[in-house]
Amino acid sequence: MAMPDSGNPISISQIKTEMGSSDGSLTTLSTTSVNDASSAKPDGSAPHSLSEFYSYDHSATARLTELSLFGPGGDGSENCEQSPDTAYYHDGGVSPYANGVIYYQTDDDTGPVADEGFYGYSSAAGISINASGEVDGTYDC
Repeated sequence: MAMPDSGNPISISQIKTEMGSSDGSLTTLSTTSVNDASSAKPDGSAPHSLSEFYSYDHSATARLTELSLFGPGGDGSENCEQSPDTAYYHDGGVSPYANGVIYYQTDDDTGPVADEGFYGYSSAAGISINASGEVDGTYDC
């Protein structure tokens, strides 16, 4: 359950309940164990304010997962010799190489990977990503 949105009064006790904390210090609540996956969160900088907790969701989960890949490149074989070196973000959860998973340049899913082609994820295998940023196959090295 998230904190109320702006315009509704909030209290330290509500924040403590949301975070499962027994510490009542606003400084500690604003700087310790803050969930970065929440779309609204305190900035951690003094002066701290109750209003920084409007819409904060301590149980929020990240929508996208980071994964390093190498590429894109030709037919994929040249990616077999490289180590993954660029962070990309996908919506595939525990199956990041499955057909239909979409890869993004950034963690805010503002746009899919711009370059279609073959991306290596290990020295033994890789994925093919189409112009829509979607995995449309895998390959072995």
